[in-house]
Amino acid sequence: MKRFVVTLAGLCLTAGLAAAHDFWLVSVGDELHGISGSRFPASQSAVAPERLVEAVAVSAAGRTPLTVIGARGTVLVLKADPSLGGALWAAVAIKPRRIDLTAAEFNDYIRHDGLPQIYAEREANAELDRPAVERYQKYAKALIVRGGAGSTASTPVGHRFEIVPIADAAALRPGDSLQVEVRFEQHPMPGLTLNAGYDGQADSTHAFTALTDTAGRVQVPVTRAGLWYLRTIHMRRIAEPPFEWESFWASLTFTVR
Repeated sequence: MKRFVVTLAGLCLTAGLAAAHDFWLVSVGDELHGISGSRFPASQSAVAPERLVEAVAVSAAGRTPLTVIGARGTVLVLKADPSLGGALWAAVAIKPRRIDLTAAEFNDYIRHDGLPQIYAEREANAELDRPAVERYQKYAKALIVRGGAGSTASTPVGHRFEIVPIADAAALRPGDSLQVEVRFEQHPMPGLTLNAGYDGQADSTHAFTALTDTAGRVQVPVTRAGLWYLRTIHMRRIAEPPFEWESFWASLTFTVR
C-alpha cells in the first residue's frame, strides 16, 4: 500500500504520519490488537487509549464494552468479555484529528490511497497547487468467532462509516466470495474504492481493488485461508474553517479457515 511521505516538522509531522496509516483491529488469541501502519498486519505505532471514542463488542447478547488494556509496544491491546460466544464484532471508533498537507503531499495521498475522485475535483477546479487542511476519523472492526450460538457477522455495528458484510463472514472458505456494502450515515455509498488483502501479500499492493456499485456494494473474492482485511476511505469537501476536507476511514478484518 503506497503511502505519501510528509516533510512537515514538529506536530504536523506526527499528524501526517498518523494519517498516512490505516488502522485495523485484529483478533489475536484472546486479545484484540489495534494496529496502525501501511504493511498489514504490522503496526508502526500504538493508538493512545484516550483517542478512543468507543470500543465495543457487538454480539447476539447485545453491545458490551471492550476492556482497554493499553499500549504494548506498537499495538493497542483490548479484550472482549470471554463469556460472549458465537460470531461477534469487536469495534473501535477513534476521535477525529487534523492534518495539514502541502499541495504535493495532498495530491499524492488522494491519487494513491483510493481517492481519484477528489484528485479529479481539485484538477477540475484548478486547485492542484493548493495545500489542504483535513479532518479525518477512523473506524475499525474485527470478526471474532468463538464456540456458542448466535452470530452478528452480517450485522452493522453502527459506525458512522462502515463496511457491512451482506452474508455471514464467519462461514467463509477459500474460493468463496464475500459481498459487502459500504455505508455512510446508514446510506449506501456508490463509487468508493474498496481494497482487500491478506497477511503475507506482497508489500505496496492490495490483493483486490474495486469500486462500489450503485448500491454501495462490492463482491470480494476470498482466494485463500488466513487473516484478511477490507478498507475504504470516504472524503468530502466541507466549509468549516480551517478545514476544507473531511475524511472517514473504515476497515474490517476476519479470518478464513
